[in-house]
Amino acid sequence: PYNDDQTDFTKTFIGSEALRDAADPEFTYAFVGNDLRKVSTEDTTTVLDGDGNDIGVVLTCVTDMGIGRHADRIYSISSPDKPENFKVRGLCCGFVKVRTKLNFGETIEIKDNRRKIKVRIVEDVRPDRTARRPVKQMI
Repeated sequence: PYNDDQTDFTKTFIGSEALRDAADPEFTYAFVGNDLRKVSTEDTTTVLDGDGNDIGVVLTCVTDMGIGRHADRIYSISSPDKPENFKVRGLCCGFVKVRTKLNFGETIEIKDNRRKIKVRIVEDVRPDRTARRPVKQMI
């Protein structure tokens, strides 16, 4: 894990020096889209910045049917503060590996041979995780 200003690791570990001193570092980020559409990672996928420059590749892209957006915020099926009558419709999400440092909340595009999708870099894909909770409590 990084320190508060994201400039160094909080402790040393095997490989921390190599990661910190890499000449051409790569960064892995989670992303979430705005709807169910996704790209195929079996095709040649690319990550594009706001100017359309190729900055990396899509590692994974799936549809999470347990989350949805409302008023620019992501809620999960188990979010205690989700709006009344909120319908979870699912969102695409996954991980990208890029050659430039990105900020949480930044919009990028992921692209395969068929489509190009705007997604947002996020710190946490699924709020209010549901592990070890009965489904009846979440609905």
